[in-house]
Amino acid sequence: LDTFYKKDFLAVTESKAFAINLNFFGRCLGFRKIFTLISSKESAGLELPFVKRLTKVVGNMIDYVNKEQWISYVLPIGNVALAYLQKISDAEVKSVKEKDLKGLSRHINRVMTNPMELDKTRILPVVEEAELYLAIRMLSLPQVDRKIIGIEIFAWILNRLKSKWPTNSADDNARGMAFGSWLAEHKFFEFLFGESIHNETIR
Repeated sequence: LDTFYKKDFLAVTESKAFAINLNFFGRCLGFRKIFTLISSKESAGLELPFVKRLTKVVGNMIDYVNKEQWISYVLPIGNVALAYLQKISDAEVKSVKEKDLKGLSRHINRVMTNPMELDKTRILPVVEEAELYLAIRMLSLPQVDRKIIGIEIFAWILNRLKSKWPTNSADDNARGMAFGSWLAEHKFFEFLFGESIHNETIR
């Protein structure tokens, strides 16, 4: 991160002014500061909307970095933002706004998806897997509004997976079966249709 200023962005953007500003951001250790802020022990005290805005800043740069720069400066921030999402407290899960939760997930997804390389070996992409764990946490709560958000997150993930996974490919059935097994293993359907089911969640 400290050597970011040595990278030349003029090869990947036609805007010289943008390239200069982006290099200035790196020269001022902007990437390091965002990384440190989200990954520090005090990050548990950061409010989710603030982390969402920080991740959005980095996500807006994704189209202007090459693979090496993505690995060195962008991906580490995506990793710590994902870790933040995975460890948010039960209290925040009970009170977080759906738009902020989806916003953070969307920006993490953008930051962590290398535009030049997509890992297709996992049952689930890493961001979607974290979101599904969060959806399960929502569904396990007694509050109806949290259950509804959990279901909406699940539907949102399914729509994204349709675009990420190739259609009519030889491994479609195998991937679908593996995904269904993952959901069953993590008791997703038990939380969705179990004893705590509510009329509002099946409308």
